[in-house]
Amino acid sequence: MDKLETKYTGQEKIIVIMVETLATISDVVVTGYFTANKKTYTGSATTISAADIAKINSGNLLQTIQVLDPSFRIIENVDQGSNPNALPEIELRGSGSLPGLKSEFQYSPNMPTFILDGFEVSAQKIFDLDPSRVLSITLLKDAAATAIYGSRAANGVVVVETKTPEKGRIQINYKGDFKTSSADLSGYDLLNASEKLDYELLAGVYPGSNRVSDMERNMDEYYQKRRLVAMGYNTDWLVQPIDPFSIAHKHSLQVEEGGENFRYNLNMFYDKDNGVMKESSRDRLGIGVYFQYRYKNLLFMNNLTYNNVVAKNSPYGSFSEYAKVNPYLPYKDINGNIVKFFEYVNTPNPLYNANIGVIDQEAYDEIINNFKLEWRIADGIKLKNTIAFSKKVSNNKLFYPADHTIFRDLYNSQIGSEKDKAGLYRNEYGEGVSFNANSVFSYFKEIKNHYITFNGGFEMITQRGDLNVFQTRGFPNSLLAYPSFGTSYDMVSTGSGGTKPGGSEDILRSAGFFGTFNYSWKNKYFVDFSGRADGSSKFGANNRWAKLWSAGVGWNIHYENFLKDSKVVTMLRLRASTGFTGSQNYNPNQSLTMFDYIRNYYYQRNYAGAQLTAMGNENLKWQRTRKNNFGMDLELFSKRFTATFDYYIDDSKDALTQVTLPPSLGFSSYTENLGQVRNSGYEIKLNIGIISNSSNGLYWSLFGSAAHNKNTLLKISNSLDAWNTEQDAIVTSKPKVRFIEGQDMKSIWVVPSMGIDPATGSEVFQKLNGEYTTTWSAADQIVGGTMTPDLFGNLGTQFIYKQWQLNLYLLYSLGGQTYNQTLVDRVENADPNFNVDRRVFEGRWKVPGDISRFKNIADLSVTKPTSRFIEDDNFIRLNSINVSYEFEKRQLERLKLQRLKIIFYANDVFNISTVKQERGLSYPFARSFTLTFQIGI
Repeated sequence: MDKLETKYTGQEKIIVIMVETLATISDVVVTGYFTANKKTYTGSATTISAADIAKINSGNLLQTIQVLDPSFRIIENVDQGSNPNALPEIELRGSGSLPGLKSEFQYSPNMPTFILDGFEVSAQKIFDLDPSRVLSITLLKDAAATAIYGSRAANGVVVVETKTPEKGRIQINYKGDFKTSSADLSGYDLLNASEKLDYELLAGVYPGSNRVSDMERNMDEYYQKRRLVAMGYNTDWLVQPIDPFSIAHKHSLQVEEGGENFRYNLNMFYDKDNGVMKESSRDRLGIGVYFQYRYKNLLFMNNLTYNNVVAKNSPYGSFSEYAKVNPYLPYKDINGNIVKFFEYVNTPNPLYNANIGVIDQEAYDEIINNFKLEWRIADGIKLKNTIAFSKKVSNNKLFYPADHTIFRDLYNSQIGSEKDKAGLYRNEYGEGVSFNANSVFSYFKEIKNHYITFNGGFEMITQRGDLNVFQTRGFPNSLLAYPSFGTSYDMVSTGSGGTKPGGSEDILRSAGFFGTFNYSWKNKYFVDFSGRADGSSKFGANNRWAKLWSAGVGWNIHYENFLKDSKVVTMLRLRASTGFTGSQNYNPNQSLTMFDYIRNYYYQRNYAGAQLTAMGNENLKWQRTRKNNFGMDLELFSKRFTATFDYYIDDSKDALTQVTLPPSLGFSSYTENLGQVRNSGYEIKLNIGIISNSSNGLYWSLFGSAAHNKNTLLKISNSLDAWNTEQDAIVTSKPKVRFIEGQDMKSIWVVPSMGIDPATGSEVFQKLNGEYTTTWSAADQIVGGTMTPDLFGNLGTQFIYKQWQLNLYLLYSLGGQTYNQTLVDRVENADPNFNVDRRVFEGRWKVPGDISRFKNIADLSVTKPTSRFIEDDNFIRLNSINVSYEFEKRQLERLKLQRLKIIFYANDVFNISTVKQERGLSYPFARSFTLTFQIGI
């Protein structure tokens, strides 16, 4: 409550109306359990407001966060591009877990924890959340900020708070987005029909022969293709699966009213997000009801939401298949029908499968109820209780009819039992239930110049997930796309034990007790202490409880006598923190010894035996991360210049690794806490107000940020040594992941190359002992570079003139490297039977004496990982630009509206990179343009 003084003049009755203190988002740090005073907060946290989110309008909230804070990094997926159904991989201040564990545990070990209105949700929930409902997003990064989340905090915590109704008369607000997207194919530079035939001739596709008949047959094929080119066949295959004018629209409607004691909000959200590949989409529907009621010192709040998401993947398949098709091949026969297999190469036509009734769909329904009861016991004393329940039902379907090209051998089989297996229907049905309850007691006391704040509470979480999977085979055509029409069950990969349905069950229960204490003197010197004890069923039986803590100190230098009257330094704050947090991003059953029933044999017809399937570890515990952070916040000239700096060292200990076991035990490995990983780096944010003229309504500011992270693998287990040996034995054209102590986990391992020998056209390698050789050996591999950039961040500007506003955001990355797989697969290792990159003609060795970058064009041997293809990966991208106009009051009165704002957005406008490679292999990247209307009645 705000302080209020009322003068006593002898009257019998005094009426005092207390006013609740209103703190803006910029004044506090939202932790999910409580709000902390930013002035005396020792933690490292970034707050993103609703206004910040509105300036970006990216495809989803996760992309928006990356643009606004460089420590939150989405790992670029060159394969999935702008696929609306691809959930991104995220890192906050680097990767603290071993990357190989994702495939083993089916959990993303480096994903931060997401908190929505006080309880944990999945990244997918934030991915599908309506951005217009969000009030703020807070990124908690160091130990002081995250320790209250205990064993869930090692990867950072992202706290999302949704809007609540404001006090006032009934309001109706509508927001409509109308978006068009176009595929960005600038990374592709393929041969046209005539050039492709020239390349085939040079590559020896039509070889000479001692037999005249063979030579004539080869040249006859060549001249037939030449005739096709002369007839005008030069198909641009890249545009075939692309929607030339992809239209998407998004609508949000909110009705709210706020009185003294009762407030409510009704909201609806619909997002029809069509991708740039034909028939790919993600449809989101959300309905919510929120109310709050105040009775004396009690505040009741309840938020009920229903969400439905339907994701359809394009039946046109992988985009890479279209990039491979030869441009001289017609995709229709003389009757106008789409051909199934191409002549000459006898490979499938990817367009054929798009027109036979393929179904590839994921869908889920979710209901969430979040109830809060807040009791203001006395001035400065509060008790808040939260109970959240959610249920999610998912149903994924995949259907391929019998004439799909993947069943080519079965469909053409002369054996009836084999032919009956053509066609596939897969169904995955899952149910997830989550219950979360917490209670937080808050106490604040001011004693002269001493300020004391305490928050303490407990939390209980129960999660249960069930998944049932079945697969049936044998579907004659697309009209019979129902499982009962299948002829038999098919083997599935989720523990079916053969041709039977499969399934899995995950159960997680946890309890936690936490407390935080903050003390400040004159708001000048301040300290923080936090602690949490977590008990979880994920941990081994001998290590059920994790005890984690943090401590922080801070100094508001601008309150010192030598600065408090300064007209230059408005604010200068130093802060430092240290502590331990934990991570448990792994399978709930990872610590358990697992058995499976032997379903093929029964004892006395009634009893089934069991066999050991996984070796447990009763001592398995949480991954611990020691977080150390030093930060500085600076404001100059009344906030005309602001800066934030953070330096951190995060040491992840007890990282989960696989420990090798003797073969006699029946298992190759089991899970143990042995790995150690360090992430260290710094973050800088700057904002400069160039012009601030309120009388003319003119404002102009520049801003930028930079993040640097160094990743080092400090310790590995013996199993990872064996992993390295196994990977070295698998020879491919792509660099393998290797775990070596002292190296970045994203290092690129290659054999150093001395280039192409001008005399022979063969590559010359350098061995570890310095000798030269033409034989590639995995034993000679070194670190040729790292995919972790030296700097990653944003640059931007904001310009305001009266009702007009311009916002521009650029993303940049400097100092990292990449292995240019396009040059390997589409140039040097190019298969002449398919279309290739135009650079196939450039820098190729042809005759002795040629100084060239690439080997002989007729050499079809596989190029193994070599330093020749490591390139510096620097880029700058115009991620978002928007221009808006907000109508002023006199204009709104004529329209009888409370608010009207029109915004034009352009996203992912251009990408300037030092690497020329094909991007968006399975799904292309896209540019989008959006027109937005915000209307208030």
